[in-house]
Amino acid sequence: GANRWLWEFGDGAISTEQNPVYRYGYPGKYVVTLLAGDGRGCEQRISKGPFHIFMPEFIVPNVFTPNGDGMNDVFLVNYTGDEQYRIQIYDRWGVKYFESYNKLQHWDGLDLNGRASAEGIYYYNIQLSGKSYSGSVTLLR
Repeated sequence: GANRWLWEFGDGAISTEQNPVYRYGYPGKYVVTLLAGDGRGCEQRISKGPFHIFMPEFIVPNVFTPNGDGMNDVFLVNYTGDEQYRIQIYDRWGVKYFESYNKLQHWDGLDLNGRASAEGIYYYNIQLSGKSYSGSVTLLR
C-alpha cells in the first residue's frame, strides 16, 4: 500500500519515483536504500548491497593483420560499457575507411568500397558519451 518512495543510491543521489532507473557515474561500492510509506505513518526501510560498480573496460589494439590466418584478422575495440559509441578510421590524408556506431562491429581492413586497404598506419577517432579518443593502428598483411 505504499504511495511514497525515497530511494537513496549511496552516492548522494536520490529519487522519489516508484521504479527509478539510475546509472552510477563513478566506480565504487554502493548500498541502495528504499524508504517506502503509505501516508498514514507506516514506513518501511530496506537496504541492499553493497553493489560493486566497475569502470568499463576500454582497450584499443595498435596493430592487426587481416591476412586470413585466423589471428588478429580484425581491428576491434574491446569496450564493455554501454555509453553511446562511434568509431571512425582514416588514412593519413583524411580519407575515411571505416565508421560504426556498434561497439561489436570490427574493421576487417577493407575500405568503404570493399577493397583491401594498403599496409600502413591508420588513425581512429572514438567517441564515447561526449568524450573523444584518438590514436593509430597499424595494418599489416
